Amino acid sequence: MDTFLQILLVTSFLIHGVLKNLVIGGIPILMLTYYRGRHGDVNDYYRLLARGMSRLAPVTLSLAIVFGLVTWGLVSLQYEWTFTTWLGSSVGGWMMLVVLLLLGVWGVVTMKRNGQRETEVSLGIGILVTSCIIMIAGMFVTSHIDLLTQSTSTETISVGGYNDRSTFWPRFLHVIFSGIAITGMALTLLGSLRPQCHEDRVVDPAPYDIRLVRYGVGWVLGGTVPQVVVGPWFMLALPSDVRFYLVDGTSVASLIFFMSLTFTLLSLVLLNSSLLVPQKIGLVWGGVGSLVLTVVFMVLVREEVRKVWMIGQGQSIGVGELSWIVVLSVVGITLGGLFVGGRYVTLLQNQRAVGS
Repeated sequence: MDTFLQILLVTSFLIHGVLKNLVIGGIPILMLTYYRGRHGDVNDYYRLLARGMSRLAPVTLSLAIVFGLVTWGLVSLQYEWTFTTWLGSSVGGWMMLVVLLLLGVWGVVTMKRNGQRETEVSLGIGILVTSCIIMIAGMFVTSHIDLLTQSTSTETISVGGYNDRSTFWPRFLHVIFSGIAITGMALTLLGSLRPQCHEDRVVDPAPYDIRLVRYGVGWVLGGTVPQVVVGPWFMLALPSDVRFYLVDGTSVASLIFFMSLTFTLLSLVLLNSSLLVPQKIGLVWGGVGSLVLTVVFMVLVREEVRKVWMIGQGQSIGVGELSWIVVLSVVGITLGGLFVGGRYVTLLQNQRAVGS
């Protein structure tokens, strides 16, 4: 039961984290794609891409909210903490959260409707939705810190409380840049599964949509490279006992932490190489696959960091130390989900090609 609970918790947070990051990074990238569709080169290409992205935005945001609630419920089973207590600890903060979510949902639905009607998407709506998403991210980074630093006897958690903010900025910047990188990963993976248009094949032949892959890789690098600075900053801001747990090299969490750093560097090399040698689709899949493993490992490490931190605060934890069974199970579930999703996209592309 302990192992199953860990697998369920990590998998639900992994899904929530990916969906959340697709919203955080996807909205500003969507607005820039709309801009390129109106003012840049190859207008029709980017206009169609923006329409497809806007069509998925409301569903992505809704699923992120649903899986976020599922994750909260699982966290309440693992720690001496309940969703109801947290909800009642800061009414004003939660009212603000609800307002921001409603504005965000209204904004993405409006963007989808305008995009499908070929009408111009307002820059003001894009700025509003982006601002709401960024503020929500900041509130939840704050609340997560409060969860880690609370005292079991005297303090309560709140969305807008003020306990320890030493890790706020590295956490917050990590969330923002992760959103950009993961959205870029999604675009890169989609481009690798789509056929190349005739105009691009004449100029730069490749076995996939090289224009979209290059567009996605650009965002991946734009979100990953800054984390070379944010990551060490975040790590140095952690308590000494938690930091030592990550670098001691003896626990499973420590080993996958160093493995994630290796996979990050490998992904940068492979993705940069894919831009220079577009004929080799393996470079694209290798780079994206390395980043996927990095994301999975970092989610697992995040859960262990929270666990060790809360044990240091005197909290009672309902599950044991991370095991390789949990790691391999979550990796297997992730790869299986990517395979099924890839097959679905490929079949959809084939049906469209036959229909046209």
